[in-house]
Amino acid sequence: MFLRLPQVALMLGTAWAICAAIAADGDDATLAGLFEAHRWFELRDAASAAPTPAIYRGAVAAAFNDRARAEKELRSAKPYQAWTAHDLLLSLYLRNGDYPRAAAEARLKWAARPEKTAPAQEQALVALFQKWPSMAVMTRGPATVTYTTEGGDAFAPLVVNGEAAKFTLDTGGNMSAISEAEAKRLHLTIRAEEIALGGVTGSHGGGARSAVAERLTIGKTEFRNVAFLVMGDDQEPFKDYPLGERGILGLPVLLGVQTFRWNRQRQLEMGFTPGRVDQRSANLCFDGVDPLAQVVVQAHRLTVMLDTGGEDSELWPAFADALPASMSQGRKGSRDLTGLTGSASLEATVLPEVRVKLGGFEMLFRDAPVLARATVGASKWHHGRIGMDLLNQANRVTIDFRAMKITLE
Repeated sequence: MFLRLPQVALMLGTAWAICAAIAADGDDATLAGLFEAHRWFELRDAASAAPTPAIYRGAVAAAFNDRARAEKELRSAKPYQAWTAHDLLLSLYLRNGDYPRAAAEARLKWAARPEKTAPAQEQALVALFQKWPSMAVMTRGPATVTYTTEGGDAFAPLVVNGEAAKFTLDTGGNMSAISEAEAKRLHLTIRAEEIALGGVTGSHGGGARSAVAERLTIGKTEFRNVAFLVMGDDQEPFKDYPLGERGILGLPVLLGVQTFRWNRQRQLEMGFTPGRVDQRSANLCFDGVDPLAQVVVQAHRLTVMLDTGGEDSELWPAFADALPASMSQGRKGSRDLTGLTGSASLEATVLPEVRVKLGGFEMLFRDAPVLARATVGASKWHHGRIGMDLLNQANRVTIDFRAMKITLE
């Protein structure tokens, strides 16, 4: 569904952050260039080939969700790299549901650049983070449940504060979300503060509030203090679903579960033993709060956003830059995007087909729209967004956020 908080994290494209890294390690422009371009898989490979400054080691660790290593390396970054180091840690804590630490890193980031006042919207959001408790995983164990589908979305059973529900698992959401009526049904206390949101079209909107579920259990994984954004009941996609299904589980919960797998028989496995951690072979990483998968198209290694809450996929302007010869085969068209913050029809070049290899499986993307302009932040750097239309071409999909791997069979 691609639900987003405002971009308070991962401002690594700013001139100050990049210049700070280059100033510290001017003899390695290659690492600085990869860092600036958000090319985390390539930065990982380059950093493993030779001695590398702490700021880049920490950036790689953060991208591959290695919290202990990221903290160690980024805490030892040079003083003039402090803004960048705190920004990376802010994203790491935010996507893992550690909101008080995310707020603390935001304030340290601001202190590193006292000459620049943080936007009021960002300050308000950080103040709210300080009021949310850290999400905690109490127990985790393997479980298999049956999921249901409706309107192209898949719903997994769970229990919130003792009440049964079915919510969508959405890697594209950096927060979990729920409708107002659903929040009340589940006995959640809704805070009055409003939060601006970003969506799939790149637009921003207000009106969301927040609530924290004291207890949430999915499969055999039990959580405490799960934060939700609370949306209006007339907003997409909640207006189309009955009570009991008006919720989305975003990245913090999915990272807490660690592993999940679904198949065409509508079985959803969760919490099973993760694979061996080997960063060198990982094909998932994070760009701030955005999960990325490494794919292969025409022998080119590209990065795409992984969005299990999205029904449809699209390609972004960086795809046209990477494979210009393919664009001559396309026709003029458009792509209609709909998200929680609104809808838009965007100009696109529609390619007859694109073969995308991901996790050992080749998917056929027919009538693939390549957007003419960037929308969300990730679309400035990466090559597209993979949704359920392509993922469900496989019989079975496994996502392992511990080993940072996705496998399709």
